[in-house]
Amino acid sequence: METISVIIPVYNAEKYLERCIDSVLAQDYSNLEIILINDGSSDNSGRICDVYQSKDSRIRVIHKKNGGAASARNCGLEIASGEYIGFVDSDDWIAEDMYKYLVELLEDTKSDVAAIRCVLADKPMYVKQKEVTYQCFDGNEIIHDFLFQGACSSVGSYSLCCNLFKKSLFTGLRLPEGKIGEDIAIQYEILQRASRMVKSNKAGYFYFQGEQSVSVGGLKQNYADLLEAYEQLYVFALDSGIVENVYLAEVIRKRASFSILAKIAYYGIADTCLDRKRIIAEHTKILRSKYSFLMRSPIALNRKLMISVLCIHFNLLRWPLAVYRFLVNK
Repeated sequence: METISVIIPVYNAEKYLERCIDSVLAQDYSNLEIILINDGSSDNSGRICDVYQSKDSRIRVIHKKNGGAASARNCGLEIASGEYIGFVDSDDWIAEDMYKYLVELLEDTKSDVAAIRCVLADKPMYVKQKEVTYQCFDGNEIIHDFLFQGACSSVGSYSLCCNLFKKSLFTGLRLPEGKIGEDIAIQYEILQRASRMVKSNKAGYFYFQGEQSVSVGGLKQNYADLLEAYEQLYVFALDSGIVENVYLAEVIRKRASFSILAKIAYYGIADTCLDRKRIIAEHTKILRSKYSFLMRSPIALNRKLMISVLCIHFNLLRWPLAVYRFLVNK
């Protein structure tokens, strides 16, 4: 039985950390190396990690100065000894059969990467599962599917956590540190190295969209990191010379303006140093100039409707979203 190294970056996660670790310890697949990277937490997260390490020999704890999620993951990659690599975020959790299922998929299909469905959830829940199916992608099909899912904005499109990788894919490759959206470009590079990928519709990874999530809360100054990641994705696609991939990367790059405007409309702006008026005007202009292009793209219909509204006037989306948020939080 091959060893899976599960890397869990931990930063001020005391509220949810035990739920996360317990879900990994409860796996049907027992040959695990669980690497907890305490990334300079100022709460009780570090102590919780140490307690778990004292109870289970499969757990290794590293305490380090805060450097961000990418830095913590890279630290885990440096010491991982397993043949397979998995990632779990400290406020998320996984189904008890996730890794056993993914290993079986990898071995049965002779793949380098196996992916499972990510589900948004705020607490442990039962997911009504349709018939479980999977699909294999070879060569360029892997990158095409990755870009297509990103253009459609499926849940977990860019997350490393929904996948199980052969460790060899990370040879000489590490995540860019100090920025948000580090999953985007690095996953492109990893998948480029894979000969085959298998994806399943089975629900297995539960993504908690809490207050620490990058996608939750007002726009911050580091939003430019995401724009940079999308630009890098576009450059990678250009370098490939594959027309369809370039097209999908361009959709992702241009729909970023929608994501920024929708975030401002729903959450507002968190960093007062940002020029709200300028950002809204700049990205509204981009949406209007690319409106026909985006309407013909594989973006979901509800997103296209919101893009249409934003192109008329920003406040036409802001007001109904404000009402929706009030009702949700009531």
